[in-house]
Amino acid sequence: TEATVSGQPGGKQFVFQVVAINKAGVGAPSNGVLAVL
Repeated sequence: TEATVSGQPGGKQFVFQVVAINKAGVGAPSNGVLAVL
């Protein structure tokens, strides 16, 4: 699975997390991934 993030300011740090949503409901957030765009 992949995602494209656009329109974010460059040179700043971001922490991205994934949250699963399915028939059972909303899951816990994944561990954060640090990215510098």
